Amino acid sequence: MKFNAIVDILQEKFVFSEQPARLLTLALASKKNCILFGDAGHGKSEMVETVIEGLELSNDCFVQSFGEGMDEARLWGGLDFRAFEDEKVLHFAPHRSFLNYRVAVFEELFDAPAIVLQSLKDTLTARELRNGEQRFKMKTQTIIALTNRHPFEISELGAAAHALVERFPLQHEVKWESYTGENFRALFKKVKPGISSEIRENLADMIGEVHENGGFISPRSAVHAIEVVTAGDSANYDALAFIPGFEEVHEGLQSKIEAMEARREAKAWIVEISESSETLIAKVERENSPIKLLQLTKKLNEQDGLLEELAVPDNMVQERDTLRKKVQDAAQAAHRRALEVTYE
Repeated sequence: MKFNAIVDILQEKFVFSEQPARLLTLALASKKNCILFGDAGHGKSEMVETVIEGLELSNDCFVQSFGEGMDEARLWGGLDFRAFEDEKVLHFAPHRSFLNYRVAVFEELFDAPAIVLQSLKDTLTARELRNGEQRFKMKTQTIIALTNRHPFEISELGAAAHALVERFPLQHEVKWESYTGENFRALFKKVKPGISSEIRENLADMIGEVHENGGFISPRSAVHAIEVVTAGDSANYDALAFIPGFEEVHEGLQSKIEAMEARREAKAWIVEISESSETLIAKVERENSPIKLLQLTKKLNEQDGLLEELAVPDNMVQERDTLRKKVQDAAQAAHRRALEVTYE
């Protein structure tokens, strides 16, 4: 199993997917069980589904959803009614269960009752189902368990859950390194490339601001947000009021959008002036002609004038003023240099 293959599969739709890709590569290559855990909304199920499809393992993979209503019969493929009718024995139908597949995916495994977890643990240990006289060899090479519970929560569920975790030696928490506007922009660009960059940037900046203020909006909720905002003919930001986490953002939304657009415009001007100034400064350092040095001085003073007139948000004033000081110093240096070479 090549690591790069799974990385490429996941990078098309997900951000911060390299570590999950590494875990799944190790699990499939070494035939070990693994757990992907972490807060809801980070695409654990979607990642695994995408990998299974990308590796063309769908026909050799069994997906089982667990929960409080899970029982042993469902786990082991249901009851074998023919055996009950013909032989009066209560057997399961393991050929219809995950035991008959190379790869298994368990959704929310640790939400199942303790008796189910204990039965699963015993079967994984023995590598076969043992139900009285009934035996069925386990064909499964790798089990991928998905859960919103963290390991310390699982251990608190009791001995059965704690013992079962030990049968999953590979574990990884699925989360982002940081929940910044920049990272949400990267997500939107992957999953919604056809939506205008203005809408993607507005939403990404809003979500980044929520996280900066101590709130939390999951990647899945962020995708829901951009889908509902763009569901009509024009952007409908009022729809955000119905998505958890956006309550504070929705208040004074129009003014927030205008402020974000003003920040982006100011940032674009600062970047443009900075790049232009760097080019002029580099020319000053190489130039020996008094006339050309005076021309460079004039251009730098024009850049200073643009910065003086540039209106920026409060949090960008220092950035603008720092750049302006650099441009002013360069203009003065160019003027001095022009005088020096004139009288040499």
